[in-house]
This record gives sequence, C-alpha cells and structure tokens, in this order.
Amino acid sequence: MVNLTVAGIFFIIVLAFVIVFYNQVQEIAAGAISLGQAANAGNSLQINPSNGQSVCDLKITFQPNLVVAGGPSASGLVNLLAGTPAWSITNGATYGWQNCHQYANPLSMSFVPLSWAGSFPSISSVTPNDFVLSGGQNVKFNLSVIAPNGSQRSYTTDIFCTQFCTVARIPSGVTYVPKQYTFTFVITNLPRQTYQVQVVSDLGINGQDAGVPYKQNISP
Repeated sequence: MVNLTVAGIFFIIVLAFVIVFYNQVQEIAAGAISLGQAANAGNSLQINPSNGQSVCDLKITFQPNLVVAGGPSASGLVNLLAGTPAWSITNGATYGWQNCHQYANPLSMSFVPLSWAGSFPSISSVTPNDFVLSGGQNVKFNLSVIAPNGSQRSYTTDIFCTQFCTVARIPSGVTYVPKQYTFTFVITNLPRQTYQVQVVSDLGINGQDAGVPYKQNISP
C-alpha cells in the first residue's frame, strides 16, 4: 500500500511538471521557428552574387562637413541652441570598383578585415567661421547599399560593424566649423551593377532630421 502511494505521488509530480512546462516548451519551439523564418527572410534580402557574375570590391568615400544646424550665425558666435552640430554633404560620395573578377565560389572571395580602420575622421583645410559646443559625443555614420530589386547590404545586419558602420568623435568643448571628416567604406564581393547608397547618422544631414538617410545613386 505504501509503494502504491509513493508511486501515485511520483505520478502526480511528473504530471504537474509536464503541465507547468508544456506552455514554455511550446513558446521556445515557436520562438525557434520564428527565428529561423526571420533568418531566411534576412538572407533572401541580401545581395548575393551568382556564378559567372562580375563581382568587385566597392570603395566609397564620404567627406561631410560638420556644420552648425541651420547654417552659420551672422555674428560668428553661437549659443547652445544655434550651435547644434549637423552634417553637410555637398559633392556626394566618390567611389570606385576594384579587385573585379567573375564569381565562382565562396573560396575565391576576397576579405577586407576591419575595413573601418581607414575610416577615422581627418580634418581638412576648410576655414572655420563658426563653432559648435559639445559635451563630447561619438556620432554614428552608417551605410546601406540597395540594389534595384530591393535586396541590400546594410549596417543593420553588420553586427560587428566591420564594413558598414563608422563613428566620428566630436570632442568636448568648442569645435570650430565647418570641419571636414572622411569616411571610407569597402564592401567586398559586390555584384557590379547600379545601386543606391544611403547613409544615416545621429546628426541631421543637409538640413534633414537625424536618422533621415542621405541618398545617392552609383553606377557600375
């Protein structure tokens, strides 16, 4: 009789365990399915070369000027509000296709590690006529390359920010502007065709709000 009671208690415990964790198991399984679907959707949006297609490394350089949002002040002196920093891109990006070859297989792909290493900002000889005041901030300057069919390579999937992300440092205190920065991106093994490139930043570009992309078409 005692053994039957112990067996019954054990059965009840097991049954309770199954009931409690059944929903959690379902949620985990559903999450795994959703994750797999999202990964497949993400892969289908990637720009992937086909066998025999001409692929190259696309080197693209932006040289935006750090300016005062709204333009320079009349007196050359700005207050905290008028001195909000922004980007001005007047001449667009320069770009070039390099290391072109016919795509055969992944083993033939070139790789440019840490392509952002050459992206650190450099100061040009632009004569400053105003200044911005900052507590010191790192400003993101991120790239997306979009094909005519909507497929793309983008900073949104560049987890380690090796090819599509870079950062500009605005030092603490007074920074005289306009001050030119240089950002160079190298996108490897890209099918050679027409694209639209878009850059977004924590600062507004050409009078737009922060986060609104600057767009430019490039040709093969």
